[in-house]
Amino acid sequence: MMTLRQLARRTGVCMMAGQGAQATNVLEGNTTMSDFDIIIADARVIDGTGAPGAKGDVAIRGDRIAEVAAPGGLADRRAAAKVDGAGLALAPGFIDTHTHDDRMVIDLPSVAPKTSQGVTTVVAGNCGVSLAPFDPGRRAGEAAPPGPMALLGRW
Repeated sequence: MMTLRQLARRTGVCMMAGQGAQATNVLEGNTTMSDFDIIIADARVIDGTGAPGAKGDVAIRGDRIAEVAAPGGLADRRAAAKVDGAGLALAPGFIDTHTHDDRMVIDLPSVAPKTSQGVTTVVAGNCGVSLAPFDPGRRAGEAAPPGPMALLGRW
């Protein structure tokens, strides 16, 4: 049994609880001879095209979406884990278009504070502040990248 947070970390899939939804909707699955690693059934699927979300089933194999079907369309398929997505929204991931995460990507490559919230892509270097180009050792005593605010100089 895994929580929705563990599911998001493992797959990059973000599920948001709707009104009355449970935080742990992951059901026991069949770990032998599975068609998929995970099947998320009856979720409101938001595909990122701008179209309204629609109920559906999504199957995941490895780190890829393997199949999308109408609600109940994957009911007879096997998976190591099955998630009851009723009352939940399912999205492939969110893009955070304004971050100052340059250093976090270096210090914490998993970027867990972002991925745990469903963010799968960050745009860094905003506001004219960026670690690039960073040349370790160019300045005396500077072996690691400075924090973002140190790039602004004296203020």
